[in-house]
Amino acid sequence: MADGPGGPAVTFTGAGYRPETGGPGVAPGGGRPAPHQDGHGPGRDDRGRHDLEWLLLALAALATAAVYPRLPDQMVIHWNAAGQPDGWAPRAFAAWFGWATAAGTYLLLKVLPPIDPRRANYPRFAGAYRLVRLITVLFLLGVHAVVLMTGLGIPVAVDRVIGLGLGLMLIIMGNVMGQVRPNFFFGIRTPWTLSSEAVWRQTHRAGGWLFILAGLAIATTAFLPPSWTVPVILTSVIGVTMGTTVYSYLLWRRLNGADMG
Repeated sequence: MADGPGGPAVTFTGAGYRPETGGPGVAPGGGRPAPHQDGHGPGRDDRGRHDLEWLLLALAALATAAVYPRLPDQMVIHWNAAGQPDGWAPRAFAAWFGWATAAGTYLLLKVLPPIDPRRANYPRFAGAYRLVRLITVLFLLGVHAVVLMTGLGIPVAVDRVIGLGLGLMLIIMGNVMGQVRPNFFFGIRTPWTLSSEAVWRQTHRAGGWLFILAGLAIATTAFLPPSWTVPVILTSVIGVTMGTTVYSYLLWRRLNGADMG
């Protein structure tokens, strides 16, 4: 994994993730972007390189089918800020909705890059994109597992598990955020980052650290009273959103002023 939000790039290969000394899409020593080593463009058929998500989804489906007969007719699907159940749904819906959400999210993240007008940039951060897609699927399957375990009568501290999982996901995302290159679907997209690659790059490097700090704050709610969970999550999300938005504008204004001067 990268050293930090602005650390070395991570490239996915058949053997795993490896660092690139020149950064994502940059030839060692700087300069123009390096050509694709495999000779394929961003629209290449990469089936067979994403089997891990399919394997996780398949295992989750098998596990769900195995425990389905033991689940109650009505299952908890929502908890309040104190971690107490406050929403129920029929077994057929509750048992499969979480899995369907994870599968749908994976498919959505698969189809977005080919239809992005800036799809040529995706190979420059392919490893980071795949890693974020993987941890997103893992998080959603984790929430699905919590619903099933609750239905089976297994005690779960929902507020602590969700807080810790969400925090870890943000920390990992922040660690690779500095590698993301301009696109219309993924990353910190403001009018100013989308209008300037320099603003995009610097905002994502700074935003990566904000993601990590927010993730650490949210993860600590696993060890705090339940009443802290929602305020910490809301404060962290608002802080990251406002911080990156204001930073991108101020940076764009400074760079634009320098160009005009």
